[in-house]
Amino acid sequence: MTVMQLVRHNVLRPSDLDDHFLIDAKKRNYTTQYANLYFLRLAILKPVVLNNAEVRWSGLTLHDGRSAAHTPRVLDVQQGELTWLVGTLYMEMPLKPNILEDITAEHWLAAAVPKQTWRDPRRDSIQLEDESGRVQLIGAKLLEEILCTGIVVGVLGSETSSGEFEVIDIVHADLPPGRQISAQEDVEMTDATPGIGGSNARPNDEYVAIVSGLEISGTDAAPLTLSLLLDFLTGDLLDEPDQQFSSRISALIVAGNSITSTPLPKEDAMSRRLTKNKKYGYDAASYNPRPIVALDDFLAEISATMQVIVMPGDKDPTNSTMPQQPVHKVMLKDTRKFDGVTLKRATNPTYLDMAGKMFLGCSGQTVDDIAHYIATDPVDQDVMADSQAGDAYEDVDVLAIMESCLRWRHMAPTAPDTLWTYPYSDQDPFIMKTLPDVYFLGNQAKFDDRLVEHTTRDEQGEQTSRCRLITVPKFIQTGELVLVNLRTLEVELITFEGC
Repeated sequence: MTVMQLVRHNVLRPSDLDDHFLIDAKKRNYTTQYANLYFLRLAILKPVVLNNAEVRWSGLTLHDGRSAAHTPRVLDVQQGELTWLVGTLYMEMPLKPNILEDITAEHWLAAAVPKQTWRDPRRDSIQLEDESGRVQLIGAKLLEEILCTGIVVGVLGSETSSGEFEVIDIVHADLPPGRQISAQEDVEMTDATPGIGGSNARPNDEYVAIVSGLEISGTDAAPLTLSLLLDFLTGDLLDEPDQQFSSRISALIVAGNSITSTPLPKEDAMSRRLTKNKKYGYDAASYNPRPIVALDDFLAEISATMQVIVMPGDKDPTNSTMPQQPVHKVMLKDTRKFDGVTLKRATNPTYLDMAGKMFLGCSGQTVDDIAHYIATDPVDQDVMADSQAGDAYEDVDVLAIMESCLRWRHMAPTAPDTLWTYPYSDQDPFIMKTLPDVYFLGNQAKFDDRLVEHTTRDEQGEQTSRCRLITVPKFIQTGELVLVNLRTLEVELITFEGC
C-alpha cells in the first residue's frame, strides 16, 4: 500500500469573535450582582421583541371588539384590556434545584434523586418581569411553547379578575440577521446530496470534522474505536481512496468531555499515599494524570496533520462556570508545540470562522439545562403533574431547543438561574447578534441535523440566510464522527466500530 502525503489547507481564520468568551484573569470580579446580567439582556433584546410585537399585533381586533395596544410597564396593565407586554420570563418551579435548600437538606436528609425534568404544570408559576415588577402568566398557550427562565418575550392577552395575565399569543426576537446566501450557494445547499461521494460533491470540497465525548481514560482498556478514529484522521493504515477521503478533512473540532475521571489503580494509590504529602489540604497523590496524558498524545498526533480546535466540557480540567475557559496549555505538554499554529484551545461556547463560514459551538451544557424546563408530551401533562412529576420525562427534541435559542437570540438563557455563569457587569456575551452558518451541540445522545432558514424583505428584494443545526453524539457511546461540507454545509456521519 502506498502511503500518501496528506495535503490539507488551513480553514480556521482569525475572527473578531475569537476572544468573545475569553475572560481576562487579571480583571475577573465575582462580587458583581447577577441582576446586572438580566438588566443588560432585557435592555438589548426588548426593542427587538417590541418591534416584532408591534408588527404582529398592532391594529389587531378580537371578535368582541377589543383592540390590542401596548402597555409599557407590566404593573400598569388594566383588567380586561387587550394588551401586549414585553419582559423577561421567570419560571418558579418546585422541582428546580435550589442551592440554599440543597445546603440545608444535606445536613439532615439523603440527597434527592435528580429529576430529568423540573416541569410540573400544576405547581409551576410562570412570570413576566420588567423594570417595574412581575406579573403571573396563565393560559393554554404557555404549554404549546418551549419556554424557560431568562428568555425575553412579548405576550398578548388580558388581566383576569384574579390579577393574572392570560396569554393568547407569544412573540420572540426571532432569528438574528445572518450572512446573505448567494443564488449559487442557495442551489448548492438545497440540492446537496449527503456524503463526499454525493451527486453535488466536488473533488476540492473541504470538510470540518466534529467529535465530542471522547472520555479518554488513559487505561490499557481504551476502546478500539478511538484508535480507528486516530488512524482515519491522520491517514494511517488506510487504502488510497480512504486517504483521499481523509485528506479533505481540513480541521477537527473536539467539542468537550475529552477525558473522564479515572481513579488510580489501588496499588499505585496505596504506595503513593504512604508519603502523606499534602499541600493546601490537597493530596496530590490522589491525582491521576493518565487521562490528560493520553489526550495530549492523541491531540499531538492529529495536530501534526491538521488544524485542531479543543473545547472544554463539564468533565474537562477547567472552570465549571459558563463560559468555560480554554484548557491551560500546561496540561498538554506534547501538544504545546502546536499551540497557536495548528492547535487552538477554545472556550465553551465558542465562535469559529471556518473558511468564511461562521460556526457556533457548545459542549452541551446550555441546551441540556434548558431541557430540564421542558415537560413531557402534552397528552401526559396530568400524569406528569402527579406525585411522580419529573419521572415521566421522555426524550426532548434537542434540535427544537437549539432552534428556539436562535429565535430567542440567546444561547444560554437559563444562566445564571440554573446554569452557573460568570457575573458579567457590562455585557451578556450569550446574546446572538448574528446567525451562524453552523450551530453545533456536543455530547448528545444521538446525531441529528436540521437546516433553519431566515428570509427578510427590503427594497432590494428577499435576503436569505441559513443555519445548519447539528447534534454531535458522545463518541465513547456511539463511535460516531460528524463531517460538515464547508461549501454546501451538508452533513455526513461516519461510524467506527470496534471488534
